[in-house]
Amino acid sequence: MDNGVHDPAGARSHGWKRWARPRLLLLAAPLALVLAACGSGGYGGGSADRPEKPAKVRTADRADAAATLAVGTINGDRRVLTDAGGLTLYRFDQDGRDTSACNGACATTWPPLAPPADGRVVAAPGITGTTGVITRADGTEQVTLNGVPLYRFSGDQTPGDATGDGFSGVWHVWAVGAEPVLGMAMGGGY
Repeated sequence: MDNGVHDPAGARSHGWKRWARPRLLLLAAPLALVLAACGSGGYGGGSADRPEKPAKVRTADRADAAATLAVGTINGDRRVLTDAGGLTLYRFDQDGRDTSACNGACATTWPPLAPPADGRVVAAPGITGTTGVITRADGTEQVTLNGVPLYRFSGDQTPGDATGDGFSGVWHVWAVGAEPVLGMAMGGGY
């Protein structure tokens, strides 16, 4: 409907929308992929529709058996917690004591450290703290140290890799000798 009034600002705004929309979508696509890899609803991957089941915790053994948790190095001299195969282990700032907030797609990118088949979690000499095993929301078990759930990173391929350290500011290696305090985001520089 033409009312006889010409609105150049309105015309420009309509043209801007046509130009900007496809470009904004191109910029948003990589962000959506990162969020999807870490789960829905942010990095926690939890679902607001499904409440978390309380974790069942059992204290693990410290015996003379093959170590489930070991000490390795990254960057030549930084001592970090590793699994039995030497792969770097991580912690997630959004986890609670004995509770994992990384579920679904997040747990694919950050696989939870499962206990050995016999269920005995053994820490190598030099690792201080209490080992444990929790039952996750999906019913699987995950190893903890001092109540902190432990993860691997799917991007790490060989011992000494630590490509997930500092990811999104919420994933960090466990630096041996500078253990994190649960509930405090310590960052990767401790």
